[in-house]
Amino acid sequence: MKSESVGESVSEKSGIIVQPFGNNCVPLHPNCIRWKTMQDNDITIELFTTVKTYEGGGRVLIMNGVDKSKPDYKAILTLATLFAKDGSIARILTSCHFKSEEYKLIFGPLTGTKFERKCPDLLIDDKFYEYEGFERPWNRRKIKNMLAHGFLQANHIIIDNSKGAADRIIRKAIMARLRIGTDIEEVWLYEKGRKRLFYKNGIFR
Repeated sequence: MKSESVGESVSEKSGIIVQPFGNNCVPLHPNCIRWKTMQDNDITIELFTTVKTYEGGGRVLIMNGVDKSKPDYKAILTLATLFAKDGSIARILTSCHFKSEEYKLIFGPLTGTKFERKCPDLLIDDKFYEYEGFERPWNRRKIKNMLAHGFLQANHIIIDNSKGAADRIIRKAIMARLRIGTDIEEVWLYEKGRKRLFYKNGIFR
């Protein structure tokens, strides 16, 4: 499908009242943010490019500046596609400085939380997700490491379980994080091109 492109660069605008993405600034087009300047003019800024659309309204969008050469990009794109096929708007994100306008627009909802200044990998509808892969060689300790690293970025995480660690091992690792007070909303498993919800709001699936 041909990519869609609309809008102008953030750096070209001044006098902007910045509101966080996914909160009060509802875009007319999924690629863009629209709000009013102090002069009461409508401004539309392109932050994403739509790369895939599906029946039911699902879309995959990629934020400007995403490094597609990163080792985990393929897995993140696959995950975004899986969520979009289920009808979600899945946005692939990239890091930006916490003082930048882009950060305020996209990651603004994290302001005032313990994840402020963080840049999770994905925005699925209105929830931020961090994807955690592992470096070879594989061992069971990688599960603990992925959970520890992931929960520094977001309380919704997806970990790479392509090596097929047993559910009891993953459950034990999550329970250990809960015992020390880790804020955990969701844990998904990425397993050889598929996603599986493993834990949500206190319940193992």
